[in-house]
Amino acid sequence: TGLGLFAILRRGAATTMDRAFILLPPALLFLSYTVLSHDLGFRYVIPALPFLHLAGGAGLAWLLKERGAWGKACAAALCAWLVAAAAGIYPDHLPYFNELACALQEPARIGRDGGTACGPLWLDDSNVDWGQGIKQLKGWVERNAPGETVQIAYFGSVRPELYGLSYERLSMDELMRPPAAGLYVVSAHFLARGIGELAKRYGDGPGNWLLRTRPSAVVAHAYYVYDARGAPAR
Repeated sequence: TGLGLFAILRRGAATTMDRAFILLPPALLFLSYTVLSHDLGFRYVIPALPFLHLAGGAGLAWLLKERGAWGKACAAALCAWLVAAAAGIYPDHLPYFNELACALQEPARIGRDGGTACGPLWLDDSNVDWGQGIKQLKGWVERNAPGETVQIAYFGSVRPELYGLSYERLSMDELMRPPAAGLYVVSAHFLARGIGELAKRYGDGPGNWLLRTRPSAVVAHAYYVYDARGAPAR
């Protein structure tokens, strides 16, 4: 999008009307959402995306038509990056974050799925979690902890038992202290909220166990598994 803005705003690249058509709608949408709306999720600015895609297309056209061989090479690299990102997050596109999410926090966690691993450090609620991935979680439990009852901090509305998952509900209060012996699954929303609540008490210190402890597995880019089966009982 940044490249597209540069291409559109160049002298003589577009008429004033064309620029207004592409740039004003997303600007007004972002402004109105920021000023007038509650913090209810990125989905409210999705109507701005088609205009940003047009801007991105203008940038791609500029590279292909006006920048010679190196421009074509850059355009090919950008398209390859887009394809790789889509393939790396498949089939869990909902919680995707690009590499910038981790580059600004924990660069070592950038992976094939871009910066999705750092998504809960930035956003919560419907931005990352609609309760999706229960079917994949059930498969993971069957393969790695057959017959065990897992503790789940779950944000969705569909009951996990409908998928045959044996679990006990984990509350936010219980996330405020280090886990006792057991297998814990924390959904992306609860992870984001838990890190924030623990940060109010402990900052980034050892008491913020959700921030300091790496999950033993991440299922469907939505469920963070903490294996504390060797921990002492409370």
